[in-house]
Amino acid sequence: MNIKDDTLYILVEGEPNSPEVESFGRLLSADINIVNYEFIEIGGSSNFNTVAKLIYNKVKNRKSSIHKVIPVLAIADRDFRKYSSDNNITDNLLIERNKAKVIYWERHEWENFLLDELDVITSFLNRLPDKSLNNKPAKQVIAHITEEFINDFLLQYFQSQVQIEFIECIRFRFLHSDKLYPKLEAPKGITGIDDLRKWYISQIDEQSQQSKNKIESCVAIFDQVLEEYNWRNWIEDPQSLLLEDGKQYFRGKEAFANLLNHLSNEFKIYHLNENRLKERILRDLENHKESILVTQINKMLSPYLEQAKEILE
Repeated sequence: MNIKDDTLYILVEGEPNSPEVESFGRLLSADINIVNYEFIEIGGSSNFNTVAKLIYNKVKNRKSSIHKVIPVLAIADRDFRKYSSDNNITDNLLIERNKAKVIYWERHEWENFLLDELDVITSFLNRLPDKSLNNKPAKQVIAHITEEFINDFLLQYFQSQVQIEFIECIRFRFLHSDKLYPKLEAPKGITGIDDLRKWYISQIDEQSQQSKNKIESCVAIFDQVLEEYNWRNWIEDPQSLLLEDGKQYFRGKEAFANLLNHLSNEFKIYHLNENRLKERILRDLENHKESILVTQINKMLSPYLEQAKEILE
């Protein structure tokens, strides 16, 4: 890895050739992206500190290095973490410990923001030729894909997923409460808060092989999560879930994939690649500075790019 002193390195969760990594830099405001920066795909977040250490070891003895002052940055999915979760370690201490400064998306993951780019999605899909398999001449898809249609589907989808998302939230919190714990097995065929609590207690009794005190401390996770956001009301009445709640707290990657599958089936759009659509949205957003995703990326990175610019002046 060729590390340059004047470059700000930003680690991103993603596989090689992921559509978002190359695009994120192009979405940054023109008045701050004069600083050299590089996004690096590192797979999962467990690799953040390993890669960060490699970068620090290359530059930590060079007085002119940006990373003598600014930590290696890492953009991570918020997942089911508490919204208020922050990295409270000082930048100097992170650099001293060769660790990355983790910045979380304000929504579950970056795909959640794509669910607000409906004008770009509808414009692109309505221009696609009909690729049905009946060998008839290609024609334009009937322009019936509207933002209202997509929002109606997303609302119904999120409301149908309330209990599934709650279970995934519980499993996530349990797994991250102690690395020694195994994953909880997802339940099947149960509904309602009482049954969910019984499932949870039976799982920690069966799988955690920890002391009774630790088991009892984990029991509290269920009720703690239940009272966060509006989970209790959502489980008791899924119709109370608002569309914006789903976009904010539920898994956007799964929602985007289900939306694409629904549109493909409903409007006979065949062979539409998910990454292709993501690439097109991101490319179009380069000229949409009012985009929520563009605003989010600039909000996350602008303070560090401004600081880097001052360091290099």
